[in-house]
Amino acid sequence: MIKPLTAALILTALLITLNSAYTQSQDPCITTERKINLQEGTPPIDGTLTGRLEEHYFRLDGIKPGQRLTVEVEVRANTSVGMTILLLRETQPRTFARIAGSQLVVSREPINQTFSWIEASPGWGLPALCLKVGQFSEARPVTSNYKISISVEDVSDYGGGDAPDKPEKAVDIGQITYDKPITISGYLSSTDGGNDHTDFYILSAQLSRGDELVVETKVNPDTANVEIAILDMDIFGLRSNRTAAGLATLRLPWEKTGTQPFYLKFSNTGGVGGEAQYTARISIRKAQQATETTQTQPTNQELQPLEPTTARMIVFGGVTLVAALSVFSLVMRLREPRIREITYDEWQA
Repeated sequence: MIKPLTAALILTALLITLNSAYTQSQDPCITTERKINLQEGTPPIDGTLTGRLEEHYFRLDGIKPGQRLTVEVEVRANTSVGMTILLLRETQPRTFARIAGSQLVVSREPINQTFSWIEASPGWGLPALCLKVGQFSEARPVTSNYKISISVEDVSDYGGGDAPDKPEKAVDIGQITYDKPITISGYLSSTDGGNDHTDFYILSAQLSRGDELVVETKVNPDTANVEIAILDMDIFGLRSNRTAAGLATLRLPWEKTGTQPFYLKFSNTGGVGGEAQYTARISIRKAQQATETTQTQPTNQELQPLEPTTARMIVFGGVTLVAALSVFSLVMRLREPRIREITYDEWQA
């Protein structure tokens, strides 16, 4: 027999689930009949709003990872009226959240608004986007007209689509040898212009003792701040640098002979570094050539590299030293002579 408290909890959970399902079923981005398949072409859309609180929703289906959606909306009205234009994205199945938008006061002169979004790999299906155009007028009759232009542009990373933001799903760019450098390119979005802020690649390099793995990166625009990093298979950072004036170079000397795998990471700090298109040339500089370059072209942007084992030993040694000093300090305090102050009467006695 179910206890009253258990039954109440089950009923509450059921009501919450039903309410959530009802709310989703009423979401205009789901129920709207104005649906557009972005992969089938998007001719201009004209519309009119006449109701006091009238809103039109357009569901935009089919955007793929590695594509940029651009929406331009032109609005005008026969008198002064407030208008809302919102772009929403499906953050999880059947749940939409605002990603861009504005509130405007519109009159007879046309006003244009443009929104842009670069889609990354969502981890589940293909998310939909949703455009809302609405007016909120006073009691007097108002007629608002709008024109919507939608375009989709390919901004895919090397290999097509979007390079994942997780190393375990990194795009394999193949093996680098002396006579076979590889050039890759990709895109990163700004904070409010998409959800593509990190790209991971994996490569293997055929290295000899004393060789250098070199990554030369150029970004556009040159004001973008992009971090480039070389990591080992344990996701341990071996080398990193940030772009300055649109350029950054990584040089990783290597002390072993053989084929070595590496991760290569491009990131703009969650979009804060700004939207950027990057191009990177990955090559191997032979030992003798690397030595000559180091002597004639010193760099002041990079820290001297360390082997992963050496770096871990330094970190472990530092922690051990701090612990030893703490123990030594405690022992010395315990061995200090303890002095007790006495009064004059105690001394006379």
